[in-house]
Amino acid sequence: MSIKTGRRRGGCVVAGLALMLGCSSRPSVEEAPTPFQKQKEPDEIERTYPRDAEKVWDVVTGTLQKNQLAIVKQDHDKLGGDLAAQRKGGGNLFVRVRQLQPAQSSVTVRLEPPDRAVSLQLQETFARELGLGEAETGLFGGGDSDEGTYRLTLDQAIRVAEEVLAAANLQVTDASKKDDNAQLKARRSDSVPVKIRMKAKDRQTTLVTFIAGTEKNDEHKSLVRTLKQQFESRSRLLSP
Repeated sequence: MSIKTGRRRGGCVVAGLALMLGCSSRPSVEEAPTPFQKQKEPDEIERTYPRDAEKVWDVVTGTLQKNQLAIVKQDHDKLGGDLAAQRKGGGNLFVRVRQLQPAQSSVTVRLEPPDRAVSLQLQETFARELGLGEAETGLFGGGDSDEGTYRLTLDQAIRVAEEVLAAANLQVTDASKKDDNAQLKARRSDSVPVKIRMKAKDRQTTLVTFIAGTEKNDEHKSLVRTLKQQFESRSRLLSP
């Protein structure tokens, strides 16, 4: 099959970007509707990053190359671009980078066939490579944090934490639980990392720590306060 693309730069519009499925050789791109429609598909994951599009583009392409994903088509300039890649196990990956304003860009990831877990992993890798690691706290660095002790079992605390993150439109990126502790990692749509850490003090009491961001500022402090208030409000419904 032939490779044809229609594009209009200046407005950063790419008219066609698609990979053909089931090809034994590298897939081709032919004139077809872009995989990123105006109406966002359920399997698409979009994040914004506090970085210029050029920097984001370099991280995206570098990440794919490190993971041996074959980039079969790309079209970009200083304001962003689109690329298509082929996954090692089969299937196609589409990434769109757009400059939103100075030092702020969006990245949209879509896989065919859909694989939300892999899309999330890619976005998490982009975030780390851009210096936006997971939320941590410390005496001399890290994000803002607060904590509280609640009359909840560890399982109840986990349930409340999940509800709080969902209500705040925070996307859970990782969850773990051991005998007496658990944690939920999440990220806001603008890539601010969040963590809720829970440790059972006894069978009916759990210490919960709320952490937001990788640095201390008023925005992260406000987010921590909101998460804690929501947790306390919901936990009262379960407390004896």
